[in-house]
Amino acid sequence: MTDDTTQTPAAAAARVTIDDVRAAISADPSATNAARVRAALGNRGSYATIQRYLDTLRAEAAAAAMPAAAADDLPPVPAALLQTAQQQMQAQVQALWQQASTTAAAEAAQHTLRITAERDAALARSAALVEDVESLSTQCDALGAETGAALAQAQQAQQALAQVQAEALAAQQACAEALALAQRQAAEQAREWEQARQQAAAAAALADARADATAAALRGEVDRLVQQLADLRAALQRPAAA
Repeated sequence: MTDDTTQTPAAAAARVTIDDVRAAISADPSATNAARVRAALGNRGSYATIQRYLDTLRAEAAAAAMPAAAADDLPPVPAALLQTAQQQMQAQVQALWQQASTTAAAEAAQHTLRITAERDAALARSAALVEDVESLSTQCDALGAETGAALAQAQQAQQALAQVQAEALAAQQACAEALALAQRQAAEQAREWEQARQQAAAAAALADARADATAAALRGEVDRLVQQLADLRAALQRPAAA
């Protein structure tokens, strides 16, 4: 059971004021008790606080019910009654103070336990974070080594690629030069073949002309010989006829 004067979150959430108690009482404050009022408030507040508020409301109701009287008409308060009231007030104050001290000590102990538990949990989380950081650091070192090796391999591959590209360019240039040379040689060979063909054609034409001339000469000679032979036969036949 805690007093409503504490400042913990749970106590602050359950804090009850005298207005709450006044609103929870539907009739005469003397016709109810602290347990009923607390139940009407949803089990909020401590019994001591609710009882204190009930006493105050009952005193207010009793004062309102008393007829107004002049101060001079009132008899003096007996000294014994004043002493008794003072003793009761001191006892109530002492009881409230003891209850508040006990409650404060209990809540302080609970707060200390909670702070200790939170500290232990924070230390555990811190240790776990340290382990995570060390693990991440190890992973980062390994990743850095792997990255360095990969960069070295990439540089080597880049150098090899540059060499291959240079060799390919040189081969391409050599192929281009060989192709140009082959094209020049092919063109020269084609020109030579054309010249040879033209020379062969000219030689063939000359040979044909010579053959035609020789054939014509032979035909003329044959014709002359045939004519001579005919003349000779004619000459041979004439005496025989005479």
